[in-house]
Amino acid sequence: MNDEMPWVNLTQEEVNDLRNKKFELTQYGKQKLRKMMNDNSTIDEMIEIAEEREAANRELEKDT
Repeated sequence: MNDEMPWVNLTQEEVNDLRNKKFELTQYGKQKLRKMMNDNSTIDEMIEIAEEREAANRELEKDT
């Protein structure tokens, strides 16, 4: 690492630690993305509920 980037003053242990943390964050992000993709029906339901509430609010505004 120091040969490639001499301005970075890290030990090999610190470099390995950073690589491990990057890997963990990447795995965490992949898991979150998979969960969001699997929960797509839930998101669709939430959007539908929001649209129904907006329509109801518009009706209430007409009445006032």
